[in-house]
Amino acid sequence: MRRPKKILLCSLLLVLAAGIIWHWEAASGPIYHGRRVSEWVDEALRLNPGTNAPAQILQIGAPAVPYIARQGLYGRSHTFPVLSTARLRDFSGRHHRTAVRLHLYQLDVCTTRHERACQLLLSLGPSARAAIPDLINCLERCPDLNDNLTFQLQDALAILNGTNRTALPYFIRCARKTDDLHAATLAYYIDGQTNLFVETCQQLAVKNPQALATSRDLARFADNHLLNIHVIPLLEKIYLTTKFKPDLHRAALAALESRGTDAAPTLARIHAIEASAPPAPTP
Repeated sequence: MRRPKKILLCSLLLVLAAGIIWHWEAASGPIYHGRRVSEWVDEALRLNPGTNAPAQILQIGAPAVPYIARQGLYGRSHTFPVLSTARLRDFSGRHHRTAVRLHLYQLDVCTTRHERACQLLLSLGPSARAAIPDLINCLERCPDLNDNLTFQLQDALAILNGTNRTALPYFIRCARKTDDLHAATLAYYIDGQTNLFVETCQQLAVKNPQALATSRDLARFADNHLLNIHVIPLLEKIYLTTKFKPDLHRAALAALESRGTDAAPTLARIHAIEASAPPAPTP
């Protein structure tokens, strides 16, 4: 009885070992030019000087996309926000010795990998569309994103998405949750509907007129007649109500002047109002 049990146990151990090896190989990917895909991706994400990993990724093409997404668009802080860079820096500043013992200063900063992964996916073009859900997940769950990297990831998402509606719910959600005019702009490029962009402009005109008047996204549509119908009255109101905020006053006027003939009647009305106003008293 003991011998069959030993044989059965050995068989189970062999099956388990084979399963572990198969899983590791499947997770690491096939071999290209003597190295597994995951290894090429890891090197490309690190961007060591003189590496040819990005060129190898281009040759591998679409099969590299799942590995770029898995290794470049996820991080510990996505699942455990307590491990975000801001919180670790705060903890390390207050408990330096403990941070050294725990090697907190050596933890990977995931945003560096996110930025590089974004560049690799863009270099692969339409074949990288499989990473769209991973980009959305990264944008929604990474606590370490700054404004510049958020814009970069959003732009990459929009480029890979094209006119498909896959990414549209994310952009709508983002624009309505945080009054993100950039997200509203990218949603407009996808579906051509003006409602979300106009609503976001209206919210910013009340909550943050400076952000609206100086927005690069607003400047993109200076010649868009459909949007100017709604945007010009908002800019006019900002200009007329910010006389004692010279920077915002000038920004609103510059935004109006950039809108060409659409803003001509508004500018004429503003000049007439200013011309009829009594002169400021001299000290």
